Amino acid sequence: MASSLSALEENLKCPICLELFRDPVLLHCSHSFCRTCLESSWSLKDVRECPLCRKTSEGSLLNILVLKEACDSLLEEKKRRISAGPQGSLESHGSQESQGSKESQGSQCSDHAEKLQLYCEDDQKLVCLHCVSGYHENHSFCSIGKAARDRREKLKTTQESLEENLKAYDDFKTNCDEITKHIKSQVQQTEDKIRVHFEKLHQFLREEKEARITELKEEEEKKIKKMEGMIAKADKEHRTLSDLNKEVKDVLETEDEHFLQNYEEICKRAECTTPPQELESGALINVAKHLGNLRYRVLENMKDICPYYPVIMDPNTARKSLRLSEDLISLSKEDLEQDIPNIQERFTCYPITLGSEGFSTGTHCWEVEVKDCTNWIIGVAKESVKRKEKCSASPDEGIWKVSFRNSIYSWQSKVCHYIFQKIKIQLNCDAGEVKFFNDHNISWPFYTHTVKCTEKIYPFFYCACEKQLNILPAKVNFAINS
Repeated sequence: MASSLSALEENLKCPICLELFRDPVLLHCSHSFCRTCLESSWSLKDVRECPLCRKTSEGSLLNILVLKEACDSLLEEKKRRISAGPQGSLESHGSQESQGSKESQGSQCSDHAEKLQLYCEDDQKLVCLHCVSGYHENHSFCSIGKAARDRREKLKTTQESLEENLKAYDDFKTNCDEITKHIKSQVQQTEDKIRVHFEKLHQFLREEKEARITELKEEEEKKIKKMEGMIAKADKEHRTLSDLNKEVKDVLETEDEHFLQNYEEICKRAECTTPPQELESGALINVAKHLGNLRYRVLENMKDICPYYPVIMDPNTARKSLRLSEDLISLSKEDLEQDIPNIQERFTCYPITLGSEGFSTGTHCWEVEVKDCTNWIIGVAKESVKRKEKCSASPDEGIWKVSFRNSIYSWQSKVCHYIFQKIKIQLNCDAGEVKFFNDHNISWPFYTHTVKCTEKIYPFFYCACEKQLNILPAKVNFAINS
């Protein structure tokens, strides 16, 4: 009951004096004021206009008997409750709600030493009645309570944006933590594989082995340090946002005058916040750099026992359901997805991976063993090929390929009774074409595509089969046969 009386009292206050109406009168614009307050306001200017909406008012003032009786009844009820003791006192229940109004009544205009009674919408500041007819003439005004309510709503919207940014930073930090863990896991697995490779070499290669491990550790240190820096930055931004959010909450709980005096500054600070940026590509360890063609690169002068693979698959682009071999030259599809980060480079809709190196000039060749795989697509794709959404394997999407599915090759319309064992791909970036050869006629291409080499072109592998696709080693003497 006390709260309802407090609400009623707020609705029965004069917008000028902020007290209960005394001898209330009604203007043609439907705004109500105390007669003495209105006449005092009009005495300061030449035009009889509404202090709130600025509309000109002609004719005599209309008394509002119902409103006067309501104010008188409310005063009687307040007196009765005060005489009834603290529990019945309206003031004891409504003190917090009316505190802002009382404080605002005690504040004075710095220019006229008059009570601040209105809020100028044009200049967004508290003003007295003298200001209305002076510097703020012809401006729009509203009551202090209305101005505070409107701006509280706006700041609440800004706070919601702050909280969304806070959540975004939480998610960002979680993603960074997951990537950091995966980097360490990659480093451990890669280091183990490097050691296995080097165990096959003779004593005189040990220095090279340690050099490779050192290179890997340097990359680990660099990328972990970068990730830790991003986490630290995110922590700092998170703390800043948390502090700012607390300030906003505190300001929202202050009284109208204090709130309005601090509103612009806190709002500007709150609106300048941004969510975390997306992680840049290349966050994970470049496994292909350390493992791809490892023995060949180490044994450049001992090419008789070291296989060379012209293309290495990039595990950082492979869909989670693809399983790549340790040496990154074979892949197959599995039912269960691996628990690895869904980074920017990774394909998510189809069982696809790219080669670790893109080409923009020159001629490049590689052979893929396809004999046991029953559902595959191989070819080349532009670097900007879609990775997070569905697309067709077509030149319009930046993919130039041949495929095999349901015993039908993509360049044929019926079942083929001859199953190719391997496909050779020859990419000529300078001529803008890719040719496909099969083991039936390795010297003559059975299919040729025109390729737009306006960006880097990558080897492309799609495997929707449990049987492996395998990149075959190139024949190496002193030079690689193209």
